[in-house]
Amino acid sequence: MNKKNVAGEFGKYQMRQFLLHILAGGTAGVHMLSLVTVAATPDHRCLVDGVESAFNATYNDPDMRQYIPVVDGEFDSCHLYDSNNDTITCNQWVYDNQYYRSSRVIDWNMICDHRWMAAVSQSVFMFGVFTGAVVLGSLADRFGRKTIFCLSGLLQLILGVSVAFFSEYYSFLFMRYLLGIFGSAGAYITGFVLTMELVGPSKRTICGISFQASFALGVMLVALWGALIGDRVMLQVVYGLHSLLIIPHFWIMDESPRWLWSQGRIHEAVSIVERAAKINGQDAPDRAFYVSRGMSGMRTKEEMELNTPKAGIIDLVRTPNLRAKTLNCALNWFANSIVYYGLSLNTGKLLGNPYLMLFIVGLVEWPSYIATVLLMDRTGRRSLISSTMLLGGFACLLAVFIPNGKFLLVTFKGLNRYC
Repeated sequence: MNKKNVAGEFGKYQMRQFLLHILAGGTAGVHMLSLVTVAATPDHRCLVDGVESAFNATYNDPDMRQYIPVVDGEFDSCHLYDSNNDTITCNQWVYDNQYYRSSRVIDWNMICDHRWMAAVSQSVFMFGVFTGAVVLGSLADRFGRKTIFCLSGLLQLILGVSVAFFSEYYSFLFMRYLLGIFGSAGAYITGFVLTMELVGPSKRTICGISFQASFALGVMLVALWGALIGDRVMLQVVYGLHSLLIIPHFWIMDESPRWLWSQGRIHEAVSIVERAAKINGQDAPDRAFYVSRGMSGMRTKEEMELNTPKAGIIDLVRTPNLRAKTLNCALNWFANSIVYYGLSLNTGKLLGNPYLMLFIVGLVEWPSYIATVLLMDRTGRRSLISSTMLLGGFACLLAVFIPNGKFLLVTFKGLNRYC
């Protein structure tokens, strides 16, 4: 069925559905970066027991310099002097509350010897994203894009809100894992696929890149809400409530007509295309013709499937040519992801207002997406990705030699995000 000619490449109908799909990009960005604020690590130093109390201690108390080692003008985060003037580790801390008055790190002291706890909580989330991409992608092929999209939207709402109230670390990790599956994989991936299967070829570049722009908007929302809400429980609840935007999709979003057609649900697919053509002002398709064509095609497909082995993931590495392309794409994705999330999740370590830094990190992506839309179909994929990765890598190398706090450092890290 040639839906492009029947309903048009990108009319009012595709625009309405696309705007529904792209909301999943924004919620994915919120859930992905939520720990940057909810589990932020403020500057900290040891509490000097017997000299100060946890209730009235202040981080920048200059009198504490005689009790705590000073490194590069800053308090040592994890050590203090004992009565013999030897350096020892401490088990109580004072946090700088200039920007963060509440966070998971503060509540659970996920610093010094326990800083692995904060790293694991984000790693578990990313493993959930990996699980969701593999499992939910396959389930979307079997049960439908809309089914998995709406299920993921409901579960990311429930998980995103409820994770705020878990006070036990390992239960929190399990909830973060589930949130990774449904919060940043399920709805985002199926929403992207729904759009790609609905719009015409000439609009797929801009629509696909718009999903990334929506993700960046989610990052900026993380910064905005973090600056406005000081309590980490309420902040996480607000992040989770963003998924309310996806709940109405069950009633107002259509299934992919291409998926319905491939599953033999011809009448449903034709009905959606008829509605799309009507909204777009196109002539209604010949229903009888397309239903007959679809039924005939299904019989041909069944005959071919009986005589042709099913393709699987192993086919991506079966031949030398395809194996090289698969590994190349995987390596590119790995390199981009490790740099992108490495910079995103560590914006709090830049000197200055961490909320402003995070907001800028999201904002700086938008010009890059505009440039990509303008250049990709003109220059080709290979030259564009090669040049931007080289430029981004060069910016990363230069950033290593620039002291923290310098404007130039922020500039080079922003350039890397741009690439």
